[in-house]
Amino acid sequence: SGDVTYQAGTFANTHAITSNSGNVLLQADSMTLSTSVNIAAPAGSVTLTPQTDNRLIDLGTETVNKLSLTAAELNRVSATTLRIGALSGSNTGHIDITAPLSPSLTPTLALRTGGSVSSSTTRSITETNLGVQAGGTINLAASNVISGNLALNSPASTLTFNQTSGSFTPATVDGISA
Repeated sequence: SGDVTYQAGTFANTHAITSNSGNVLLQADSMTLSTSVNIAAPAGSVTLTPQTDNRLIDLGTETVNKLSLTAAELNRVSATTLRIGALSGSNTGHIDITAPLSPSLTPTLALRTGGSVSSSTTRSITETNLGVQAGGTINLAASNVISGNLALNSPASTLTFNQTSGSFTPATVDGISA
């Protein structure tokens, strides 16, 4: 137990990765989360972040030359918090949401980048708690459904969030202030 860290250019798991009492950090420019195994930190967080700071992140679609994680891959992560991007926000690549996301094994999703975070009107996020820390704009214009706490933090002048059903509470999420 304790913290588990993996850092390399490419990550592909064929065995379960679990930290029963700590956190899991996977840092790679390319990741494949196998269909047969999970990544778990039942008492902590799982952080998936690029190894190269300016690497773009695609959540929803496999895209060449980006850290790409599909919705199905994100559903293989079990933790109190699923973090995409470095905790420090040092990664500067934009985060693009290219398919609907609804992480099923974690109640909190935190997106962190020094760049921007965006989705189109059909690429929604459904989650209990959502935190977004961006150095650029935040544009989450889809029909999002957040049922717990929501924190959107950016020094940029443009911040867009659309919620179509339910209600959320503006509050700090994973250290991201609302």
